[in-house]
Amino acid sequence: DISIEFLSLNDVVVDDSSLVEGQDFEENAKIKSEFYFKKTGIPTIALDNVLWIKKWPKDDGVMIHMRKEANPLSSRATDEEVICFLQNWLDSVGGESEARFKYALAYTNEQGTDCFSSTQRKYILQKKQGKNFWAGYPTEALLVDAKTGEHKGDQDNSVRYDAFIKDLAIYSRK
Repeated sequence: DISIEFLSLNDVVVDDSSLVEGQDFEENAKIKSEFYFKKTGIPTIALDNVLWIKKWPKDDGVMIHMRKEANPLSSRATDEEVICFLQNWLDSVGGESEARFKYALAYTNEQGTDCFSSTQRKYILQKKQGKNFWAGYPTEALLVDAKTGEHKGDQDNSVRYDAFIKDLAIYSRK
């Protein structure tokens, strides 16, 4: 019988002031997983994600530094600044654009690091703000499910992450 205990960074004190992430979300997941494993010796899972927006003109549609785009003069634009920026940008491209989150997961243990990535369900980034979204994730306020028309913030997690859950199940059987 195997027993597994999950710990978060709230449970383990780690000085991560030297952790430096780059521009690539898949590489960032790997960097974080390896960093925390080396610091703790505990097998580590790390995630990172990006938002791909079909009409975004840079970086193959990936909005890499959303908060910097929203307010280049701030070290971290507020959720409200990001929402306003996206609404104004959407005005300039016809009011909406297909969008998908891409997630990367990295797992590091004594044998090394294994990674996989997953592209999520199709949403439409549009201007009408939903009432529910997680603080710190302002794009969710403007994402509407391409199939159901529901705002992402109103969806159950089993719907929001269905593609990731399915991909993780396939990956874990390998």
